[in-house]
Formats: sequence, structure tokens, C-alpha cells
Amino acid sequence: AADGQAYYHNERTNQTAWTLPAGAACREPGLPGAAAQGAQQAAEDDPFAYLRQQEEDLRKQREEYAQWYAQYSAWYAQQQATGAAQGSEAGEGSGEKHGSGAQQSQGGPKDGAQGGPSGAAKDRVPVRGPAPPKLDAGFDDHATYAIKSSVLKEMEAMVSQGRPLAERKKALRCMQMRWHPDKNPDKPEVAKNVFQFMEETKPWFLHDHEAQDAGS
Repeated sequence: AADGQAYYHNERTNQTAWTLPAGAACREPGLPGAAAQGAQQAAEDDPFAYLRQQEEDLRKQREEYAQWYAQYSAWYAQQQATGAAQGSEAGEGSGEKHGSGAQQSQGGPKDGAQGGPSGAAKDRVPVRGPAPPKLDAGFDDHATYAIKSSVLKEMEAMVSQGRPLAERKKALRCMQMRWHPDKNPDKPEVAKNVFQFMEETKPWFLHDHEAQDAGS
């Protein structure tokens, strides 16, 4: 009041009184008002509000992952187009080189004739593809499988085309930089699994067939 005397205001009924009614609770000025109390009461009245909020958060997460995967797909398509252009330029020269290499290998013993490949010959065995995720797997598992499969497909294409070792090393460095865990703080587990997969396939992908053929 103007004279400094305290009075009480009922925020629900908008009534004022000089004395606190019996059974009423007093709230200090500055504490959350009717709006905050109303929100709390609404949450208590709707027990499924938390579940709906959780579902909304999951929906936003799926949208973010979908956007990220679309960006990766565009990047991968660009890499494929660049690789195809480089392959067409070097196609004739590599074809002649591998033609002579095939004639040299026809006369020698086949790998595995005495119980399977051993030593450096193991590096020639095509690497096994990633295991597909379970049906109830999460988005990260499906994304990891898709990325591993696309990386392996690109590696197999370069090996089958007889790309030089230096070119394969350069391609591997680019993929390792792209999927290094430090470069992907928003998806560390996916990047870690993909990077580890590339490390496991590196001996096969970087095997120097020309040096082995020359040594034999």
C-alpha cells in the first residue's frame, strides 16, 4: 500500500486483503508466479507430456542425422565422379600393363594350391564386407554399415581397375581425414568404427601387386 503497510493479493481470484485468510499460504514477492505454477500444474495433470517431449527430441535427432547422411551421400557421389574421370584417362595404359601381367601369372602356381594363401599372398584375398546390422539396430548402426559398404566399394573399384599404389594411398588418406574421429565430434562412434574398418582393410587395399609380380 502507499503507506507501506503490507497486503495480500490472491492471484487466482484477483482479490486483496489486509490480513492473510485462514488456511492460505503466503508466497514471497519475486518467486515464480501464477504462470509457472500453472505450467507445473499442467505437467502434473498431463503425465504423458514428458513422453511427448522425448519423442519430439528423438524426431529432431533423426532429422539431424538424415541431413548429415544426405551431405555425406553428396560428398561420396562427388568422390565417385572424380575417380571415374581419373580412371577413364588412365584406362588404356593400365589395360596394357595388366594384359602382360596376366600372361606372366598364367604360368605360375595358383595361390592356395597347397592349402590356401600364405605370407604376402594373403593380402590379395578380397576383404570381407561389414556385417549387416540387426533389424532392431539404431540409426548409428545402419549409418555405419552403409558408410563401411560404400568405402569398401570404392576400394574394390580402385583395386579391380589396377590403380597405382600412390593413387590408392592418396585416396586412403582422403577417406581417413574425412572419417577421423577428431573431425566428427558430432558422431564420434560412427567415425571411430568407419576409421577402424579402413585400418583393417588397409593391408589389402595398399598391397603392391606390381612389386610382388616383379619379385616372383
